[in-house]
Amino acid sequence: MSTLWRKAPKSSEEPLVEVNAGEVTLERPTVIFLTGVSTTVKQPKFVSGSLSHVNEMLDSAGPGLSAKTDVMAWSYQSKRKNFMSVFSYNANPQGYFSKTARKFVDDFLLPHMNPHAAPDRKGQLIIAGENKPIAETQRAFNNLTLLAYSYGSVFAQEVYNASRARMRELGYTDRQSKLLMSRIHQISLGAVSRPMQEQDRYSSICMVATNDRISNHKRRIWWSVGELFAAYAQKLTIKSLSKRSLYISAPVQKDLWEEKTGKDGKVEKRNINHLFPKWWVRASHHELPHYTTNQDHSNAFARIARYALINSVTREKTLRPEQMIAPPASLRQPGQCTPHEIQAYEARIAKGIRRDKKSISL
Repeated sequence: MSTLWRKAPKSSEEPLVEVNAGEVTLERPTVIFLTGVSTTVKQPKFVSGSLSHVNEMLDSAGPGLSAKTDVMAWSYQSKRKNFMSVFSYNANPQGYFSKTARKFVDDFLLPHMNPHAAPDRKGQLIIAGENKPIAETQRAFNNLTLLAYSYGSVFAQEVYNASRARMRELGYTDRQSKLLMSRIHQISLGAVSRPMQEQDRYSSICMVATNDRISNHKRRIWWSVGELFAAYAQKLTIKSLSKRSLYISAPVQKDLWEEKTGKDGKVEKRNINHLFPKWWVRASHHELPHYTTNQDHSNAFARIARYALINSVTREKTLRPEQMIAPPASLRQPGQCTPHEIQAYEARIAKGIRRDKKSISL
C-alpha cells in the first residue's frame, strides 16, 4: 500500500514512522513531499532522504524552521501503477484520479472537511454529520504545502480531482470547493503533468527545465502551445498562467553538484548521482537538485523552490504565486543573506518575468 511517512524520534531504532489516517492534524505548518516515480514502499532510503532534503531546504532560512513544521513524505505502491496513472491523468487531466489518490484524500484531507464522513466498501461516502465550518477548513488547508517532484506533480493533481469529487458528495458548491483547494500551496518541480491546464487549482508555482528530458518526453505525447514555446526558452522565463499559478522555465547545467557544510564547518563540493546510468550518453537534467539548488552561479532556478517552500510554510494567509518566490523576510535579517545576494536574486526574477500578460511584481 502507498504510505505517508515522517521521521522517527532519535531514540527509535527505525528511521521512519508511518502516518495513519487522521494523523495529519494541520494544526501547524505541514509539508507533504510527493516524491518521484521510483519512491515505493520498498525504498525506505529514498523516503528518508526525501525527508532530510526537505528539512535542509527549510533550515536554509535559518535553523529551527523544520522543527516548527510537520514534514512528511509519500511513497507509492508500485512503479507500474505510477506509470499507468501518468498516462491516465494526462489523457484526462480534468477528471482522472486513482484509488490511491482518493484514499489519500479520505485519510488525510476529509477529516478537515467532515469528520463524520467515511467511505464504504464501494468508495461512496457515508455522511453521519455536518461539514465543518468553511472558515475552519480554510485555516487547516492554509497550513498545508505540497512539494511535488516529477511523478508527484501528477499525484498532486489527482489529489485535487479526488478532493473536488469528495466535496461534491459533501454538498459544497463549485465556488466553495475551489476556494478551499486554493488555500493549499503547491510547489511543482520537474512536472510531468499538464500545467497549462492546471491554472486555477492550488496556489502554485511549476518549474520545468527546458532541457529536462523526462518532462520533454511527456510533452511530445501530450503537448500544448504554451509548453511548446516554454521549451525553447534560453534563459529564466516566468509566465503567469492565472492569479494562482506561475510557470517557470530555464535550461539547467549538465554538471550536477551541490555545496554541503560538513561537521567541521567546512563547505564541501559534492557530486550528485545522475538519474540515468553512467553508461548512458545523455544526462536527464531531471534530478531533484537541479530544481532545489541555491547555487546562483550555475543555475537560473537557484533559490526559487527554497524561497517558495519557506514562504509557504511561514505564511499566515494565502499567498499569490509572486509572493511565494519573493525573498523570505527571515533572510533579510542580519547574518542571513547579504543585501547583494537578495538584490541579485530579485534582479534575476524581474528579468525573467514575461510582460505579455498582466505584470508580476515582487
